[in-house]
Amino acid sequence: MLWGRQTYRWSDLDFEANAKDGSGIDWPLRYKEIASWYDYVEKFIGVSGSIENLPQLPDGQFQPPMEMNIVEKDVAARIKKEYNDTRRMIIGRCAHITESLPGRTKCQYRAKCELGCPYGGYFSTQSSTLPAAVKTGNLTLRP
Repeated sequence: MLWGRQTYRWSDLDFEANAKDGSGIDWPLRYKEIASWYDYVEKFIGVSGSIENLPQLPDGQFQPPMEMNIVEKDVAARIKKEYNDTRRMIIGRCAHITESLPGRTKCQYRAKCELGCPYGGYFSTQSSTLPAAVKTGNLTLRP
């Protein structure tokens, strides 16, 4: 399974889709009921992203977004102009920190993510959840 650390919130459109389409079983909860949990997780794992105010893609507790490259900036500007800002291209919301968190250093932009990050720049069990669990004193690691 490869998730590429892309981290998006479901919106009311997602939670209400079954009920509106008349297929499947309606979700037993709605976005507003779990929004605070999204906040908690995003702060813990560190999600970089831009605030866009799009109803289909709720904003979150983001660190500053990674910068688009020159080609992406040009394409984004053309889309914005062509569609009078009714469509846009945005930077991905990903679990890569752009500001340091306790025990983790921000992304170094080394493009070696698949080899693991010794700085903890991206969210992983090794950089985030295991160190947090060890600090509680309630974890025993066994080979």
